[in-house]
Amino acid sequence: MDGRADGQWLLALSVVLSALACHGDRDPESPGDAVRQAVSPSVRQVDSILPLEEEIRRFREQVPETPSRLSGAAGSRDELVRRWVHAMESRDSLALREMLLNAAEYITFYYPESPYTHAPYRQSPGVRWSLITSTSSQGASRVWSRHAGLPMGFTGYRCNANPEIVGRNRVWTGCMVEWKNGSERGTIRLFGPIIERNGEFKFLTYASDY
Repeated sequence: MDGRADGQWLLALSVVLSALACHGDRDPESPGDAVRQAVSPSVRQVDSILPLEEEIRRFREQVPETPSRLSGAAGSRDELVRRWVHAMESRDSLALREMLLNAAEYITFYYPESPYTHAPYRQSPGVRWSLITSTSSQGASRVWSRHAGLPMGFTGYRCNANPEIVGRNRVWTGCMVEWKNGSERGTIRLFGPIIERNGEFKFLTYASDY
């Protein structure tokens, strides 16, 4: 993430993901080209001593959309992972961006129902979003640089058997991709948790083992 302090404000969302499209380009010339597409508008960090409602209000001032559902979501976890593999192998960076939870969905569906709204895990929505996007930026960049446009040898995946219940969301964690290359086999984390809401699935982050 490229976040710079300006007084007491942190530009927490001047984050770009290297796996995202540059002006909708589905085949960027290099990972560096893809880095230039931001996930969302910059969202300033707010003081955590403010009431929760005020923190959410300030976040929404900068991300005013209120979606009614997860946009670009898959109808199943398996479908989402298959789409991710296809997008990576075909260098479809726009598809990768569309599969990732965006700021409006985060503040509408995830954060208000998360444990980060109360003690002992309390964090302002801007701070938590900054951490999520920073993790995604690093993970997506490294996976893109190693796998974009190449056969992944994907043979399957697995996540923890039981999801974490976060309000009306189910969050599937511990997801590992299974791969085969000739006689070699292995597992590796190439993306982060998957959020499920009302039967729709998106990636919560693009954290990876790289």
